[in-house]
Amino acid sequence: MAEHCPRCGDARPFAVIEHYQVGHFYYIPLGRGSLQATSIRCVNCASEFSFEPREYSRILSESEARSCSTDELVRRTNPRLAQSVPPPSTASAPTMAVRLPPSPSQVACLNCGYQRERQFRFCPVCGTPRAT
Repeated sequence: MAEHCPRCGDARPFAVIEHYQVGHFYYIPLGRGSLQATSIRCVNCASEFSFEPREYSRILSESEARSCSTDELVRRTNPRLAQSVPPPSTASAPTMAVRLPPSPSQVACLNCGYQRERQFRFCPVCGTPRAT
């Protein structure tokens, strides 16, 4: 899917990230866990932001997204962005927007995108409580 990245300053492809909470027994996961939150990550700069699926017309599979240019990705996944932002400068380059599993070693704040190695009750940068 495509979205405007505040850090990059342009329309960019984003990956959809699902965050699960899984019980463990001596570092062995017990089951699949439960979905706690969903976020999006910029493919260009790896900034992570909160995600509201109702704001997008559709989410493309990895194979579909790889075959799309950035302007086509904007048109197919986020039409409101196509109306508010001029076409990206890299319109002919192939892009990627995929659903990735959460990174087990990195935890990212859903509000500001700050990434850290361990879980905190509140983000040390912006103070946002973690999703529960």
